Amino acid sequence: MKKLLILLFFFNNTIITFSQFPVSGLTPKLWYKADALNFSDNTPISVWYDSSGNAQNLSQASNVQKPVLKTNVLNGKPVLRFDGLDDFLSGNISINFQTLQQPLTFCIVYQYTGSNDGAWHTIFSGISSGELFMGLNGSDDLRVSAGGGYASMGIKTVPYTQFVVTTIIFATTYLEYYENGLLVANPPPVGSGGLSQLNIGSYLSSSLYSAMDVAEIVVVGKALTTTERQSVETYLGNKWNVFPLPVQLNSFTGEVRDNKVTLNWQTQSEINNAGFAIQKLENNIWKTIGFVKGNGTITTINNYSFVDANVKSGKYNYRLQQKDNDGTVDYSDEIKVTIVPTQAKLYQNFPNPYNPTTTITYEIPKTDVVNLKVYDILGKEITTLVNQEMQAGIHTVNFDANQLSGGIYFYKITAGSFSEVKRMMLVK
Repeated sequence: MKKLLILLFFFNNTIITFSQFPVSGLTPKLWYKADALNFSDNTPISVWYDSSGNAQNLSQASNVQKPVLKTNVLNGKPVLRFDGLDDFLSGNISINFQTLQQPLTFCIVYQYTGSNDGAWHTIFSGISSGELFMGLNGSDDLRVSAGGGYASMGIKTVPYTQFVVTTIIFATTYLEYYENGLLVANPPPVGSGGLSQLNIGSYLSSSLYSAMDVAEIVVVGKALTTTERQSVETYLGNKWNVFPLPVQLNSFTGEVRDNKVTLNWQTQSEINNAGFAIQKLENNIWKTIGFVKGNGTITTINNYSFVDANVKSGKYNYRLQQKDNDGTVDYSDEIKVTIVPTQAKLYQNFPNPYNPTTTITYEIPKTDVVNLKVYDILGKEITTLVNQEMQAGIHTVNFDANQLSGGIYFYKITAGSFSEVKRMMLVK
């Protein structure tokens, strides 16, 4: 489980929470969350605090109205509602983004609530030597403007009846637009202006307003890779209940029988699913131990299983790596499985031959007094490694033969009525 760093700030006697961005390896330059505003429903919002910690807050522009905080019907979380008439928020962004010279990625979760009236409606905009903004016109075209010119991409951007996760990647040689994780268009590069002012809900203070509910905005100062983009979109999609994951996993469990671990999992639905790599944690490294083919795209419940055979007693972690047909991957939660031994056993030391250290492993089915000793080839006792009561399970002991001469040695275990001897070779 990831640990979140929570900071509390007080503004006008209201607690505003700031937390660590939940996608590993990414730190937003700008991060606006409607659920970070702890106000009651229908409260006008004059300041939208920047949760990135960079203090780039958006505030009520002059001569305009404030958006209000509203509870959305999807998951009960708050959104900022812009009426499309005369309200928007704006801020001077001291962090300098250059749309082509210094790439950035802009993600927004929102729902356009206006009508298809043929007018221009702006979702967000930035002002600098060349403006950057995105909006809708009556044909549902997404337009991006920079350097004073328009680049109309002619794509449908917003289903009016639901929220969407929109991602725009401004890279040095290209611009990509994604809607709910799907690439909608590859428009041409647009301008070279910077972004020094950010407006939400309008292009300018007197025109191009947009009626919409905005849930969250994330701006990262780089062109995200496919894996990074999908991680951010998955976080936003899950949080705001916007779109289903490629594979919806109902359950993932493990059963133990006769030193075999049977993993069972069930999917509610699958989209573009190539299959599941079964991974096991060994020496703190996830290793793939098998693969089970998926069902592509299907909307019915499916059950899967995989058997990990001949597993020694101990504690093990498993997870699923789900793979799409396009190569993208996602991971299930980990499950822990414990195999309790059914009988006492002494394993061959490893490595063998060795110089000068080796590991001896044994397992006992119940709590018992264990005695483990090392002898030379003549039967003379060299050392006692264990002589105490041990809990049921698997145990390991390190043996250091640095002070011994090379040759054949024996190690003997006694636990209750169980006794066994094995040979090992010290090479020097």
